[in-house]
Amino acid sequence: MLISGGDFGFGAYDDAWALSLAGTPAWSQIFPPVPAPGRRRHAGIYDAPRDRLIVTAGITTEVSNDTWALSFQGPPVWSPIAPLGDEPPVRDRFTAVYDPTGDRMLIFGGLGDAFPLTPYLNDLWALSLDATTPVLVSLVSARADAGVVRVEWALSGYSGEPVRIERRLSAGEWGQVTSIVPDGTGRVVYEDHDVRPGARYGYRVSVRDQGGDVTAGETWVDVPATLALALRGAVPNPAVDGLWIGFTLPDASVARLEVTDVAGRRVATREVGALGAGAHRVQVGGTLPAGIYVVRLAQGGRTLTTKVAVVR
Repeated sequence: MLISGGDFGFGAYDDAWALSLAGTPAWSQIFPPVPAPGRRRHAGIYDAPRDRLIVTAGITTEVSNDTWALSFQGPPVWSPIAPLGDEPPVRDRFTAVYDPTGDRMLIFGGLGDAFPLTPYLNDLWALSLDATTPVLVSLVSARADAGVVRVEWALSGYSGEPVRIERRLSAGEWGQVTSIVPDGTGRVVYEDHDVRPGARYGYRVSVRDQGGDVTAGETWVDVPATLALALRGAVPNPAVDGLWIGFTLPDASVARLEVTDVAGRRVATREVGALGAGAHRVQVGGTLPAGIYVVRLAQGGRTLTTKVAVVR
């Protein structure tokens, strides 16, 4: 059983959880690289043929009718769905079911955005899943530290062909900086070390689709003007083949990375100050059991903390 989001007073959760029904039932949290928008009073289905959770409508910052999918084909990834044709009116507190015969999601009723003037909707809508057009390129994450920018995208309909990474300064033109072959899950990761402190850069992916070039996944990041202590956490997160931690040091003074389990027991430690100023990525510890860990980076009286996940 999969759940995502929900109401906690005046806000909405953006997490996702799974309850395993094999053997003794057990809850486990799902950790996509980037969560979907926090959502409450929504509804969803499990799309078994494509192994994904689909959630729609409800309330994010306002009553909405957007649709998102959490795919489990490879590492879990959220991506928006762009349906064809007309969209139903925005609503919350409604019903959604999966129709396996028609391979579609049905939604019925709920409250519209005119509540309480129009208290209840009584319409019925169908989202045909085999005609759904997913976003070709979805931005997973973008992060800038002094001296390095790291951008990650997820591609749907991945064909194994190289894609072009394009970059521009805020006052410049787009230009290709490299080409990358996506990994087996359609992920594209680009690290740009040729950046100037204090500059603003745009990044996007250019792919060939049905004979033409399509650019998507545009994002803009500001490179910090000065080096500051920063902890990126596991790269990638969740970690699979060893725990690699990304961080930035402002100088070469003594600095230490420490990894503890959720009970506070230290499982790994490493001195990293000798690496000097700049952005770094190092492996800490050997092969760790699957679970949640806390990473601490300490230097000069400052301590930064983040949680990471290790999967097998």
